[in-house]
Amino acid sequence: MGRQAANLVVVEQQLERVMTVVPYVLLVLSMALSLVAGSSSWNDQLVTLGIALVAGLWIWLMSSVRPPGPLFVWGLIGLIAVLAFRDPWFAGFFGFVGYLQSWHVLRGAWRIIGVAVTALVTMTPLLGGVIALTPLGALVYALVLVALVMLVALFSLFGDVTAERADERTRIIAQLEETLHENEQLQQLLIDQAREGGARDERERIAMDIHDTLAQGFTGIITQLQAAERSADRHDDADMRHHLGLAMSLARGGLDEARRSVRAIGPRMLDAALLPEAITTLAAEWSERSGVRAVVQTTGNAQPLHPEVETTLLRVAQEALANAAKHAHATRAGVTLSYMGDLVSIDIRDDGRGFDPAARETRGGFGLISMRERAARVDGSLAIESAPGSGTAVSATLPALSRDGA
Repeated sequence: MGRQAANLVVVEQQLERVMTVVPYVLLVLSMALSLVAGSSSWNDQLVTLGIALVAGLWIWLMSSVRPPGPLFVWGLIGLIAVLAFRDPWFAGFFGFVGYLQSWHVLRGAWRIIGVAVTALVTMTPLLGGVIALTPLGALVYALVLVALVMLVALFSLFGDVTAERADERTRIIAQLEETLHENEQLQQLLIDQAREGGARDERERIAMDIHDTLAQGFTGIITQLQAAERSADRHDDADMRHHLGLAMSLARGGLDEARRSVRAIGPRMLDAALLPEAITTLAAEWSERSGVRAVVQTTGNAQPLHPEVETTLLRVAQEALANAAKHAHATRAGVTLSYMGDLVSIDIRDDGRGFDPAARETRGGFGLISMRERAARVDGSLAIESAPGSGTAVSATLPALSRDGA
């Protein structure tokens, strides 16, 4: 029992150290991207580098104050705004620190205000060249900001609940440690509860769900809103309404998936359909949004599988198709679901431009890492075959566990 409590303390200390380093990592990453991919002159880049150094010094100095106060947050947001308007790379990466610190340091309604101001100063440089300054563009911009603030608040609240549960679990372990000699059965029960409800597993699950649902949903929403804006410029009201309808559908779906993720419920598509039908629906919706034809095939005898196995197969297909549309610029895609006795596999192929899988994962491709981790969680494996100019094939093979776990 003492070892369990010590392990939880170590995990919390490790997470705290990681969160201390994250702002500097994101600042260095943003500056590096600005220097490598930016289009500014060397003089402008030197000025940007100087401001970035000031931001790093500000974080270091103010973090030494325990606890850091609102001055730290508002000064940080101001520096983020200056850097983001100088180069959008800072908005895309270093801006994330503003959300974290606003929620962690500020209290009450000021949390929401801090998150909203951070969203305003980071999204404006990112969307300024995408959304035109029109009434429709202003509406789209406002909707994106509101949605972003709501989602950051939702998942931050969930993170607070997870942390509170972890703290409470640690306190319970400490209390029961004093009376362990009176009830050894209670000791085993508490160990099982701590193992089943570990805070780190919850954080990993939420991170993957955010990537697989909300991040992809935002990408789709922005794509449809851009298409609607182009239709509006052409005065094609029917096409504009079509794209706005798709954007609204994606937004509703994303909100539903967020609520389900908080309650640890599986994907919506698996509620009332078997896996082959859910995969077919996923491919059809993806084809409608991307304009790329997708063909779905099922081989072998389809059978109900363990919910985690079906969720993993669906999420792998979702991520692979999203990559085919976003990165590969494919014109065709094929999905094959194969039931092979003790194994089940899903293969997603596209005729896109391909990539170097080793290089992508080395650069930190979260989508590929997420697919591998999902497959590993159910003792499965993931294989990726691709090369520049040769399309991509993603294959996940998992044990065909039945719904009762056999």
